[in-house]
Amino acid sequence: GREGLTHAEVDVARAGGLEPVPTWGTVDPLLQGVVALASLIRTGLTTREAASRLGVTDARVRQRLADRTLLAIRTGHTWRLPLFQFVGAAELPGWEEVCRRLPPGASPVAIERWLSLPHPDLATGDDESPASPRAWLLAGRPSAVVAGLAGELA
Repeated sequence: GREGLTHAEVDVARAGGLEPVPTWGTVDPLLQGVVALASLIRTGLTTREAASRLGVTDARVRQRLADRTLLAIRTGHTWRLPLFQFVGAAELPGWEEVCRRLPPGASPVAIERWLSLPHPDLATGDDESPASPRAWLLAGRPSAVVAGLAGELA
């Protein structure tokens, strides 16, 4: 890819009217952020799709959005729920508690990155290697620990 982007990310950028052109051999963080957000929107679920996945009504998904226990990005008149909060036909274990503790203005891109990167306060195993918040939750560890760290995104 160009600018440190994958080919799929370059396609998303072009679909949004951007041409990812290298600038002096550095990665353009603004372009990467725009492409990452566009990707979250493009792959995100509608409220109806999320309801089907979770086995609830569309109204229940909208209620959870209002309660801040699910995360969505507003695009025009619709919502798109980023896939990082789902695992198969369910939501990420403990996500309701973690989502509620995320700062209201936190970027969905920052949240996705925070969930996927190893965190020093989430040490696991004999060697105490740091786990990502997502891996921590998927392993069934206490969601309250990750929820307590969610304020870092402020």
